[in-house]
Amino acid sequence: AAVTQILADNRGGSRIGLAFANDTNQSATYSVYAYDINGNQIAGSPKNVPLAGHASTASFVDQLIALPSGYYGQVFVTSNSSASIIGLRYTGNAFTTIPETNRSAIGATANTYHVFPQFALGVLSDGSSYSSTVMLSNPSSAATVNCTMTLHGLTAGGTNTFSYTLSASGWNIAGFSS
Repeated sequence: AAVTQILADNRGGSRIGLAFANDTNQSATYSVYAYDINGNQIAGSPKNVPLAGHASTASFVDQLIALPSGYYGQVFVTSNSSASIIGLRYTGNAFTTIPETNRSAIGATANTYHVFPQFALGVLSDGSSYSSTVMLSNPSSAATVNCTMTLHGLTAGGTNTFSYTLSASGWNIAGFSS
């Protein structure tokens, strides 16, 4: 089973969300566990989140599990399939991403295949816009690499597939627009 960890901090009125992506053809069940800073499991966890193949969903942890006020601790997610999860900390004004920590064995495709469960792309009521920014880097100082990113269920600039060539030690910052 896949096991991932997100560090959660709901202090100061913030909330922690989880975005899940199932990039397989099979349905998967994600079990969400919350632990306090002393390692004690929070009552009500685990909460199971079923997800169809090639689907994604997002939810605040406190919508899944009744968290104590000012919760600060670890959230673990186990799955009967691969788990692609990202944490989202919402402070009332902005979302900040919290990458998952893989607590399972690293898969054979770890260097060539990645899943990002959630992208932000929209316009606020005042007309200002917001969007995710993808930062790509090639850690190799010797080889050029090709990277193709495919968005499922979302298009940006009229397409859902983006190709990048990164030279040795190269990088690219890619923003999106609708």
